[in-house]
Amino acid sequence: MREHKISERYARSIFGIAEEQKTTDEVFKDMLYIRKVLDNSKDLSVVLSSPVIKPDKKQSIVHEIFNNGVSKITLSFLSLLAKKQRIKLIENITYEYENLFNLLNNRINIDITSAIELDENVKNNIIEKINQFSKKTSIPNYKIDNKIKAGIKIQVEDWVYDATLENRMEALYKRLTKG
Repeated sequence: MREHKISERYARSIFGIAEEQKTTDEVFKDMLYIRKVLDNSKDLSVVLSSPVIKPDKKQSIVHEIFNNGVSKITLSFLSLLAKKQRIKLIENITYEYENLFNLLNNRINIDITSAIELDENVKNNIIEKINQFSKKTSIPNYKIDNKIKAGIKIQVEDWVYDATLENRMEALYKRLTKG
């Protein structure tokens, strides 16, 4: 919980600077890039989280890896995180920044899970309905889950619409067993 609060504060700081310099979009892209690099390199995540490695060494690692991939603002921010021994929070900070960016731009992330690939018409209908319901622009994340035999599951923040076969069967079972 404490790390969440700290990550949120740092995200708000970089977001505030980005707003002042009118670079929120650029920094958002940087945050996605950083997350992608960390997802693809678990060794880098381990190095940045290690208490054994000195902050100045982490600064040089961050500079070497991200120098050509992110803006100067973001690179300075990463350097500050390394110096303050908070670089291990960078992944959480990227998620917090994304939340702030989405709030500013009236966007909402949604997860759509199905057993098979949905056709474009179905995808468009789902997005349209969620946009009408939420009054926000939906950023869909489609997943295929082989465990789902049929149906669809949609998650928008903490709200879940579960129209999977398993869920329907479970509901039917509960109704039948209760009398």
